[in-house]
Parts: sequence; C-alpha cells; structure tokens
Amino acid sequence: MTEPQGAGYPADTETLETFLEEKIRAEGVPGLSVAVVHGDRIVWERGFGFADLAAREAATPATSYLWFSMTKIVTATTVMQLAEDGYLDLDAPADEYFRGFKVVSQPTPVTVRHLLSHSSGLANPLPIRWVRPADAPTFDQRAFVDRLLGKHRRLRFVPGELASYSNLGYLVLGEVVSEFSGMSYEEYVREEILTPLERR
Repeated sequence: MTEPQGAGYPADTETLETFLEEKIRAEGVPGLSVAVVHGDRIVWERGFGFADLAAREAATPATSYLWFSMTKIVTATTVMQLAEDGYLDLDAPADEYFRGFKVVSQPTPVTVRHLLSHSSGLANPLPIRWVRPADAPTFDQRAFVDRLLGKHRRLRFVPGELASYSNLGYLVLGEVVSEFSGMSYEEYVREEILTPLERR
C-alpha cells in the first residue's frame, strides 16, 4: 500500500479538499463524490459540485453516478478473481470460455489477457445507443454482443502486437463471465463482487 505523502497526495483532509477543488475547477468536473478509507471504515467523505447541473442538486457522498467505463474495473476484477481461483487461464484462447466468440483467423489466438489489456485487435465501435435507462425493459446482452461481433469479426492487428482501446473486448469478457457462471454478467457481479462489498 502506498503512503499518501510518498505518492504526492495530500496528507490531511483540509489539503485534500483544496487539492480536489482546484482539480475540479481546472478540469471542469461538474460533480464528484470522494471517500477516504482507513482499514475497514470511512474516515472522511464529501461531495463536490453538482449531481444534477440542471436542477442545481448538490453532489453528496451518497450520490449515485452512471458507471460507463467504470464497469471495466469491475469486469477486470471479476475476471482476475476467476483466474486467481483457478477457473480460467488468462493465456487461454477466449473462445474456450465464450463459444460465441469467433473472429477471422489469426496466427495468434485472442486470449483473455489480450481482452483485458486492450491488445486483442478487436475494433472499438462507437458506443452510440449502447446506453439504456435502468428501468428499460430487459436487455439481451448476449444478442447485442453477438450482433457487434458479427460486424467486427476481422481483427485490426495480430493479438498482442499492439494495444488499442476496445469496448467490445470488455463486452466479450462480460460474456466470458456469464458463460462460466451460468448467470447474467449483472447477476454474477452483484453476487460475487458488489454484495460482498455491500455496495448494491
């Protein structure tokens, strides 16, 4: 664990508040919620800016935010947990875990590690219309991923030779988790990651 002072971070909450306020102003961040954890308890928390700009609703420590790419952290954590527990091999071809994953043949197969590190060669289609309201009707994630893979089966480079950001790679990892567990990605993450953290 890195000590805050050694990493160049503020060592007290007053300095931290000033640091965050300056960063928020400089970067134009509309709202932010921060917690400082020591051991197993929250020792300081605060909201900055707005949770809703139009309504001028202040951000608080309890504000919920849309996740977007934050789900990649959860996905990577889930996959690494499965690897640590011996359920999957990071260097095995991804199609061993997700049978629906078919790409145009390459001399090097796409591995789970390639997907995690954005070095698979998969395209990064624009995520237009990927966002849906939480109260929308049930969404068929597998059909969605299958459609995207159908359009983007040709890799842009040999896996492992380059790194290039790919949302699609992480959608495939979500299907790896789902196929392994027999549960939806959302159910598995809630049960195995979020519930133990008490962050439902």
